[in-house]
Amino acid sequence: MTSTAPTSTDPSRGSGTRRSSGEVRALLVEAARELFTEQGYRATTRDIATRAGVAESLIFTRFGSKAELFQVTVVSAFTDFIDDFVTSWEANPVDSDIEEIWKLVRRLNQYVEERKPWELSKDEGSAGALESVLYGLAEGLRVTTLLLHAYMPETTGRLLDALDEPNRELPDFGSRGGGQSLGQLAPLFPKLAPA
Repeated sequence: MTSTAPTSTDPSRGSGTRRSSGEVRALLVEAARELFTEQGYRATTRDIATRAGVAESLIFTRFGSKAELFQVTVVSAFTDFIDDFVTSWEANPVDSDIEEIWKLVRRLNQYVEERKPWELSKDEGSAGALESVLYGLAEGLRVTTLLLHAYMPETTGRLLDALDEPNRELPDFGSRGGGQSLGQLAPLFPKLAPA
């Protein structure tokens, strides 16, 4: 008995046409990104494979685990965004406007809304995903704070102290390992009393 690779359901490909390894990986990444966005880490590997139109075993062949697929589809996409932003900002810091940094802040907020770490924390099976999401958020916050430091040194200094970040220069995203704990932090922008 011989095994066959999943075939395309796309009529333009013809029946029985094998997909390339790169195509299978791309289908899995796209399906995982969609389902993780819709369902969070609760999305099953079976659902991801079904949406991608491939055998579930290919997830483990290509990525090793659901947690690694999550890392590739969710966390890496976010870190790539930050890396691209920092590279662009470093290339043209004078031309960069503070609005560009606020775009990064909005992307961090979007990341929190998409990844729902509060839901991941309720599922013991999502510990790896929660760790990845929190690391990405802490790194994104650190890098964003370092970018804003020239504009708001006192406020960002307090936040960097709470993040246990002694440097005030912009290192590469992900250059700091995980495992730090966050210190206590008073509100950065306290509410103003009504006039």
